[in-house]
Amino acid sequence: MNATLCRHRFDAMASTVDVQLCTDDPAAQRIFDRVEAAFAAVERGCSRFLADSSLMRANRAGADWCAVSEPCLQALQAAYLAYACTDGRFDPRVLGDLERLGYAGTFSTVLDSDETVLDSDETVVPDRVGPVWQPEFRTAPPSVRIGLHPVDLGGIAKGVALRRARDLIRSEVSDFCLTAGGDCYLGGGPVDGSPWLVGVEDPAGGSAPRAVLALSDTACATSSVRVRQWRRGGRRLHHLIDPLTGEPADSGLLAVTVTDSDPVWAEVLTKLLFLAGAAAVEARAERLGIAALWFDEDSRFGCSSAMAPAVRWWSR
Repeated sequence: MNATLCRHRFDAMASTVDVQLCTDDPAAQRIFDRVEAAFAAVERGCSRFLADSSLMRANRAGADWCAVSEPCLQALQAAYLAYACTDGRFDPRVLGDLERLGYAGTFSTVLDSDETVLDSDETVVPDRVGPVWQPEFRTAPPSVRIGLHPVDLGGIAKGVALRRARDLIRSEVSDFCLTAGGDCYLGGGPVDGSPWLVGVEDPAGGSAPRAVLALSDTACATSSVRVRQWRRGGRRLHHLIDPLTGEPADSGLLAVTVTDSDPVWAEVLTKLLFLAGAAAVEARAERLGIAALWFDEDSRFGCSSAMAPAVRWWSR
């Protein structure tokens, strides 16, 4: 019997998760259930919007030890590794900044109805983190000392969820497509054996994609200011915070997309390149060998040499 495409969608982590499996396995629903459970476990452990999540309990504990879930421990360890490997350029200690900028609740609570901006006359005061981040971890039982500055796991948590779901899927199915918002993992290829084709959205708001990538056995992540932006104190703001200033990054970029074998590291690299800014993004991507494409504030397309082989089509 030939493999068929089985599909399942559900909502988790402020995203629609889409799971496509190329399989004739009648147990596809069991795999879907396990994927849904994996995302739920990461969300319960890592969400800043759940007061009793492991992350928020650890944030409240500050410099004291706090028991956390295993997914939360994984995400915090991944965040610290990213912090160390980027010399602090990637720094998750931006929760205070996000809250002062008005992004304290879920994004739907920031917005007025379905509008993309919310006006306020309040003054925004940056919250700088100061000292080097030195969290401590214990694995048995899982526990952390997060430090005095609260952490937002954000994209790292979604990367951990994708990584965990990827591992459980590919233990049974080799050809699959797993997406969660702007991030995805592509295993093998679709039924016809070709790579998966992934559309890169127009960060300027157009309905058609600006590029199409042909991908197999890799993760793909995007950092963009297209959706999560609002107004406060007469300023247009977005959620991609520069840890050096405590302000939304003024990088001259609208979006960065990166591919990498690891969903977590793909997420980290999008942030690293976005913070590099339009003037330096190409040089940094080439120096580090990152497969990346980007759009600047004039919506111009750029692409690293490592990404070029995957670009099936792009639009000026």
